[in-house]
Amino acid sequence: MKFIEWNEEQLGKIKVIDEQHLSLADMLNQMHGLLGSDKNELVKNLLSKFCDDTKTHFDTEENLIKEYKFPNYFSHKMEHDRVLAQINKEKEVIISGGKMLTLEFLNSLRTWMFNHHELNDSKLCKFLAGQGVE
Repeated sequence: MKFIEWNEEQLGKIKVIDEQHLSLADMLNQMHGLLGSDKNELVKNLLSKFCDDTKTHFDTEENLIKEYKFPNYFSHKMEHDRVLAQINKEKEVIISGGKMLTLEFLNSLRTWMFNHHELNDSKLCKFLAGQGVE
């Protein structure tokens, strides 16, 4: 069983957002599979890519929010900024060798992804679909 599964019901039907969510979930699954391994460089590379891709994903959503004038831009952006800062802080500690990747951290990311999608991204995707975005 995968650590995180993104099923058909969770897809927002906005191609770029869905592809990014699936890619982020895949990276979390890969990192989960490496927990406790001695493949520290691979973990660090995956975590760095996850951070970069998360930033790209947030930028994508924020640009769509502004372009299509979806309400609540600032609260959505504040949530993105908070999580990105948390992920980057954890990444820096892990990359510097201060600690290893933990299940607790991965669980927090998984929980955040599902909650954020359910509470925010699903509404955004529904709004964008209504604007003709695919």
